[in-house]
Amino acid sequence: MATVSDILARISSYEEKFKKYNSIRMKNLYRAVAEQSIANIIELIPYLLHVNIVDMPGHIPGVAVPHGIYDYAPSSSLVDFLSKRFPGVEIARGRSAAPFIQMAALIGSCGTIAYTKQSDFDFWICYQETKHDREMIGHFKSKLRAIEKWIYDVYNMEIHFYLNEISRVRNNIFADDDEQISGLSLIHI
Repeated sequence: MATVSDILARISSYEEKFKKYNSIRMKNLYRAVAEQSIANIIELIPYLLHVNIVDMPGHIPGVAVPHGIYDYAPSSSLVDFLSKRFPGVEIARGRSAAPFIQMAALIGSCGTIAYTKQSDFDFWICYQETKHDREMIGHFKSKLRAIEKWIYDVYNMEIHFYLNEISRVRNNIFADDDEQISGLSLIHI
């Protein structure tokens, strides 16, 4: 019978293998989108989910909007891009002390051989329901729709967010957002 340390070592090994595989898939995706000049947009999307800053896409004024991604901080290249794209806006650079989003993942054809220039970008956004009331989650859904619209209007790029409660994901119950989706592949962002 396996000991606790054997199990923890196996989990650690699986985590490292996933990270390596995920890194390869992200590199392949960035290589594929480089010719479309949208690599910065793929990095921008998590940032917009991470913040609720006035004059940034997805800002919802006057209400408490949950935001923040667990263990996320923008890269220095993204900060440079944001500073040029949104001059005069104070760019948040650090991790969130109380992140709403427990996991953000790019799903579907992105990062697979099925990706084409016409592919849309689908994201699972996973949160923990016990920490937020339905009204706050409704405000967050408004933020998601505003980001989807802005990305489409400015970059003619179709993206979709699928909001899922993390404990339901652990039990293989998906698409809390009244839309059904089957994740063919997943890239952790």
